[in-house]
Amino acid sequence: MAEVDNPSFETANALTGAFPDAWSFESVATSFDWALYGGVETLEAYEHSWLSNEDRLALFDPLVDLEDGQYDTPPEPVEDFEEQWLSNEDRLAVFTGSDLDDADYDVALDDAEDFEEEWLSNEDRLVVFVGVPTDLDDASYDTGTPEDFEDYEEEWNGNEDRLVVFAGVPTDLEDGVFLDDGFPSGRPEETFDTEVLILVPLSVDVSDSEPLDPSHAARIRVTSSAGTFVGTFEIQTQREGSGFWETQQVIVGTGSFPDQDILLAIGFNRVRIETTAYTSGTPFIFIRWPLLP
Repeated sequence: MAEVDNPSFETANALTGAFPDAWSFESVATSFDWALYGGVETLEAYEHSWLSNEDRLALFDPLVDLEDGQYDTPPEPVEDFEEQWLSNEDRLAVFTGSDLDDADYDVALDDAEDFEEEWLSNEDRLVVFVGVPTDLDDASYDTGTPEDFEDYEEEWNGNEDRLVVFAGVPTDLEDGVFLDDGFPSGRPEETFDTEVLILVPLSVDVSDSEPLDPSHAARIRVTSSAGTFVGTFEIQTQREGSGFWETQQVIVGTGSFPDQDILLAIGFNRVRIETTAYTSGTPFIFIRWPLLP
């Protein structure tokens, strides 16, 4: 059993007088084994057990150590590109007339392409044309009475007269009709406002409501385009998330009434009409929003 001297480092070193403060390990080998390659050598010389390259040659003797490459049938030691390459058996770099075949063009087999035959109607290869009717044909426009030029007068839908200056509505032009505004027969101009027709109840009652955008303020305009109204109605709005209807404007009609503008703050999401008194009339009431200031 081995003993450890000075296990707790109490004894100083006899030579230096210093106390040790760490362990070290030292071993000594008294024998070793060699790795053997090929059973006889201690290094890999690539001489043994490598098939036919047993001699580890750096230089080759062409007659002894190498074999010729074999090309073609019968075998040749060089590739001369002469045999077994289809029709280029002679490996020509420069061609003489006997090595080439003439190109053949047309049914008559011309040796040059003169663009004279088999090109439909341009058989004469003209560069300058005499004109109609010798070399050219008149262009023919229109079907009723063919013309030799395009005057943009016929067969162009309704612009038969090729007008440059227009007399106006209703002679040469028609009013634009913007139906998405809600007008019964469209509007002649695009107002870019939302416009809806709300039927005024012809009794003490409320109309159907229309949606508003609660994220934007608006200026509502109430206008009557036709009919008469004798009575009283209110323009009412409702705030988002509320069931309460607020009266924004009271309108009294005595047959007709001027346009009414109502300013709305953000937060209203519906609008309607409530008739509070009705005598007579069947008006068309339009509500438009938003309007420019």
